[in-house]
Amino acid sequence: MSKKIFAKAVSIVCAALLLAVLAWGVAGVLSPGVSALAEKYEAGEAEISGTVRNLDIDWISGKVHIIYHSGNGIRLRESAARAIPKDQQMIWRLDGDTLRIQYEKAGFHLFRFTSLQKELTLELPEGISLNNVSISVTSGEMDIPSLWTDSLRLEATSGDIRAAAAAKDVTIETTSGDVMFGLSGNAQALSIHSTSGNVLLRADSVDKAVFDSTSGSIQAELQSSKKVTANSTSGDLSVTLSAMDTLKIDTTSGNVSLFLHEAPGFTARFDTVSGSIQYELPLLKRGADYVCGDGSGTLQVSTTSGNIRVNASDR
Repeated sequence: MSKKIFAKAVSIVCAALLLAVLAWGVAGVLSPGVSALAEKYEAGEAEISGTVRNLDIDWISGKVHIIYHSGNGIRLRESAARAIPKDQQMIWRLDGDTLRIQYEKAGFHLFRFTSLQKELTLELPEGISLNNVSISVTSGEMDIPSLWTDSLRLEATSGDIRAAAAAKDVTIETTSGDVMFGLSGNAQALSIHSTSGNVLLRADSVDKAVFDSTSGSIQAELQSSKKVTANSTSGDLSVTLSAMDTLKIDTTSGNVSLFLHEAPGFTARFDTVSGSIQYELPLLKRGADYVCGDGSGTLQVSTTSGNIRVNASDR
């Protein structure tokens, strides 16, 4: 095959692929199933008086902000640096007792190279308690001063997450944004995953907590937990615990700093290749283990080149 014929064949294939993508985008906007669903959504700002027990927010670019008011109902507001075109207004739907909010009508953003930076302000009545809250932001941030919900899921790709909640089950995921989260009350499960963003957590009581980061640092302060697992590749780990059953930490090159109480105590095993081990608490060496107090808790720390330091907590 000549170079000219080959180049022409490649051009035809590329054009066919482009047409297929465009057809898929148009089908996503115009197909009967999608159109029928879109008709159930309202566009633009609104005040909702119906019963809402669940929130499902899918935002693309900008910010999601939650505030409270002393009245009844839920208010939806959006703003931007310039006027928002009609086809870029947010859409919403009260699906039973679930309020679903989307950045804009499905499919339209496929034909734009950039998205309008919009801020969603969700005004909730004071004292509202929800069953499930799920908020996803692609390129933007979240600012949530407080939430009362059974289940909470927050997800951001490149924006920061600043939130506080009283919840039973919490999952937070971010790629490059930082996470600053406060958790009050007695939670059953907490999971925070970050790729390069830093994590700062303050929590009361959590039955099971999992923290995971690739290059970002993790700083977690908990009053008590039955089981805490923290993993990092190159980011530093700092964990403060007033009471624990099991604490397991694994890092490659990141340093580990622990702030623990002498009583009731724990049995620790440290494993490091080239990192140093230092401790302020009175640890009694017993074989490969270190025992503090009554030795009832379990502490396991593993690093490759990161240093390990066990400090006496003043909390």
